[in-house]
Amino acid sequence: MAENKPSTGKGPFLTIIVRTPTGEEIFFKIREKTPLKKVIEAYCNSFDGQRIKDIDSPYSLDMQENDVIDALVEFHGGC
Repeated sequence: MAENKPSTGKGPFLTIIVRTPTGEEIFFKIREKTPLKKVIEAYCNSFDGQRIKDIDSPYSLDMQENDVIDALVEFHGGC
């Protein structure tokens, strides 16, 4: 049963693990009331890559011979 705690804006910390498609685990330490959007943004910013847009070309992305594009599945919604 959860306790009814007054909100101080500084809740206890939790360690959140993000598992990549390759099985690597990245750990984030956040407060329990921190929006998960911050974890998602931090994870996305941990890559040197970027999303490819419809108008991008190998030239505009400064791609070189044998560069690799990692394709990831994006999910929307829950359950």
